[in-house]
Amino acid sequence: MSVIYRPHRGSLSEAMKDVIEFDTFQDLQKYIIKEMESSIKLRECDIVPGGRPVNDDRIGWKDSDYLCIDGYDKVRDKEGYKLCFGDSYEYPQCIGMFATDYKDH
Repeated sequence: MSVIYRPHRGSLSEAMKDVIEFDTFQDLQKYIIKEMESSIKLRECDIVPGGRPVNDDRIGWKDSDYLCIDGYDKVRDKEGYKLCFGDSYEYPQCIGMFATDYKDH
């Protein structure tokens, strides 16, 4: 199942400039681990979906969902978490959006 991802940015048009497609969700997780390794040491299990997919008609993503770093208590790298997010939040922190049911971009 293919996965499309856009990082969190100021506007939708800005975020869409950085869209990347992956073969699997696990490939997306590995990409995020590498992208964030200078700030926080993540494991695949630290990168989670928001769990509330919605249809985003603006861009044709039928199951658009948040891509999050899990809450402070669940990640192993506590120091890196605080550096990235500025505090120790109980809830997952959004870093972008992803979908598996989408039109070609």
